[in-house]
Amino acid sequence: MKSRSPSWLTDDVRDLLGTIPDHEVAERAGTNKDQVGFWRRRLGIQSFQASSRVDWSKGKRTAKHLASLPSWLTLELQQRMGTVTDRELSSAAGVSQTQVLLWRRRLGISPLNTMPELDWDNAGLGERPDAEIARELGVRPTSVARQRVKRGIAAYRRAVSWDGVELGKRSDKAIAKELGVSASMVRDRRIKEGIPPIQSRSVGIDWDDQPLGEVSDAELARRLGVGPSSVRGARLRRSIPMTAAPPKSRAPMRNWDLVHDLGQRSDNEIAKELGVQVGLVSQARRVRGIPAFSPSLVKGIDWDAEPLGQVPDAHLAAKLGVHQGNVAVVRVARGIPVFQPDKSVLEESDGLGVLPDTEIARRTNLTRSYVRSCRVRQGIAPAKTRPDWSLVKDDDFRAHSDEELGQLLGVTGSAVSVHRRKRGIMKSPKKIDWDEVADLGVVSDKQLAEQLGVSETTVAVHRRRRGIGPSRFRGVGTGRKR
Repeated sequence: MKSRSPSWLTDDVRDLLGTIPDHEVAERAGTNKDQVGFWRRRLGIQSFQASSRVDWSKGKRTAKHLASLPSWLTLELQQRMGTVTDRELSSAAGVSQTQVLLWRRRLGISPLNTMPELDWDNAGLGERPDAEIARELGVRPTSVARQRVKRGIAAYRRAVSWDGVELGKRSDKAIAKELGVSASMVRDRRIKEGIPPIQSRSVGIDWDDQPLGEVSDAELARRLGVGPSSVRGARLRRSIPMTAAPPKSRAPMRNWDLVHDLGQRSDNEIAKELGVQVGLVSQARRVRGIPAFSPSLVKGIDWDAEPLGQVPDAHLAAKLGVHQGNVAVVRVARGIPVFQPDKSVLEESDGLGVLPDTEIARRTNLTRSYVRSCRVRQGIAPAKTRPDWSLVKDDDFRAHSDEELGQLLGVTGSAVSVHRRKRGIMKSPKKIDWDEVADLGVVSDKQLAEQLGVSETTVAVHRRRRGIGPSRFRGVGTGRKR
């Protein structure tokens, strides 16, 4: 049974098959390219070949070819192709420059040559550097070099006055650097004049009389005025091993506890005064937990008015906003002993195990480690700081936000969020009376969302529900439209 042709396969569409790509036929016929390809193959028509071009110069404008051209490619534009740039044609036709390029190539038309004809014979090839000529003509230096080589012209070499140049008495590299030319140019000139290169300074040294291996290569090179590599080469050619250097005498041990100005002055200053390396001073300071000297940290603090030694250094440092080591340095400099807590206080206290150790330490000016040790010695369990989540009802999660419930329970909002999600409870939306929000549509949704603590999408939804358009301004008081 013979199948019926589809309704889109009209006589005009049949004429287009094989003359333009299948996707263009599908676009004109209102179908997809798979259907076009299927019926084209069934009708025995070859697919469109992009390499087949129409020779418009011979006037072969058949009806089939004319039908395959896009509507914007008028006869006037076809005649202008190759005479103006593709950019100008795209502006005139209202299409992209790529479309003009593709159809110009499909029609076999060469592009407009915008490069001016250059008079290379009078461009001074070889008389000036290629880069200089290229900058003047607006082309690449490689293009200039190609034209110069094509004409058999040697590259430009700057005229150098060789009078007074001590060729062979200094290295070619040093002379080239002084004259501002290449080392190869100096070498060619020296060879042309038959001057041998400069001999190494190591020539004439009786290496057998030198203490090779007895002193370091660098030290012997310094004595002879040669490079260390020359000494090393002479030593290796004679199979002389390098004698191990004698061990350096170690600096005498220093009692750093007697250095009272660690951290009060810079490590470099103390090292110069003591005649030691800076690293030794820094290491001694770090071992004792003393921070590096920084005048900006203690500037403006009246240390005489502070309770040094009366409270722990850590508590006073937290109060003043400085490092604990800075407090210790100032206290030691004044000869004040470290704070000694009244250990009988905690033995009479009833707060152990009821309040967190950190809270008790803050109230009694003690360290947390001491509070913990007192509690452990008395066999008291630590205070339970985490809430019993089994006592928190589901309605509590729904009635409060994570942050609000976290403040009530003494935990973070993220901890509340974890336990809320474990129970499968959605996050409680923030209660906002949107009818009372007067800035809807006045400021941007993003700015209003930041003010209310909600998402930008939430603001946009409530604004649209009330028929309010978006803000016409980027910000309050800017007066600039989007």
